[in-house]
Amino acid sequence: GFEEYKVYLRQMGLVHRTKPWSENTKRLWFMDQVEGPAESTIPFFLADTSISLIDRLKSQSKPFFLWHNFWGPHAPFYVPKSYLDRYRGVEIPPWQNYEWPSRNIPGPHQVVIHPDHERLAWEDWAMAIRYYYAYTTLIDEQIGRIIDYLKDAELLEKTVVIFSADHGQTLGSHGGLTDKGWHHFEEIQRIPMIIRTPGGKGGKVDDLVSLADIYPTILDLADGTWDQESIHGESLVPHINGKKMTARDMVAIEFGGLNNFAMSLRTARWGTMKYGFNCSVQDELYDLSRDPHETRNLINHPDYRGAAEEGRQRLIRWMKDTNDRMSWWFRRMYGY
Repeated sequence: GFEEYKVYLRQMGLVHRTKPWSENTKRLWFMDQVEGPAESTIPFFLADTSISLIDRLKSQSKPFFLWHNFWGPHAPFYVPKSYLDRYRGVEIPPWQNYEWPSRNIPGPHQVVIHPDHERLAWEDWAMAIRYYYAYTTLIDEQIGRIIDYLKDAELLEKTVVIFSADHGQTLGSHGGLTDKGWHHFEEIQRIPMIIRTPGGKGGKVDDLVSLADIYPTILDLADGTWDQESIHGESLVPHINGKKMTARDMVAIEFGGLNNFAMSLRTARWGTMKYGFNCSVQDELYDLSRDPHETRNLINHPDYRGAAEEGRQRLIRWMKDTNDRMSWWFRRMYGY
């Protein structure tokens, strides 16, 4: 139903058509080889659209803001042969938590276990991951096209580029999970945050950051202002400039249960600890320093009672600060 994309294909004399599945593995979801070249794909079209928009905006001789959103690498993984060939024969070992007994452990994650998980071999997942990697590579090249255009237009050294994502991907981890949401695991919560500024020297920051930080960071870079009492993110400009800033002591992650109150989740991450509040089932607690792949829920472990209580206290403070609609239910469950 994307009419602009259809018009683009007609104008370019291209078609978007996929080949029947011919791999020697099971087709886990929507993933296929595209018959045409990269130019026939949606990521290429989207990059073309942004490049055209930048071309128009630069003629106005004043600053502009552009948000470019790729739909991928969310499924479907539709990729030309040349990208798939880069990963043919590449051995992909099982995830460290692939054998986690997902069916036997109650929790919201049950919603996203692949329905055929017990009938799938690891190589079925490995093939899906190859398609995912190929799709990611296709998208990465389109980002490169946009950067190259900024450079050719002599705009790159006048432009701040921020790259991030709204969530990660599971791809069979934790006992055959698919898609996003419905759990507290690092696979979907730990995402990239890359910021390039004109004249930047480059560097890595290990502090906790959040998608909520992007809004105040952009305004700060543009010498704008924002209501620091109501905006819950923090400007990352001090980090960008290599200055010391007070490290955030916790980051919170929300999942609304797709409008299903009983399936709502909240996560509190501080240091190497992670507390997960599940609205309708037992909560979760992970010590990432000892269990980086999150296979042991410590919520009832006697040695971690203090950590579990600290996670709840941290989360209720965050809920109050952000007027989270879940706070009344959380207080009702735990008596805060």
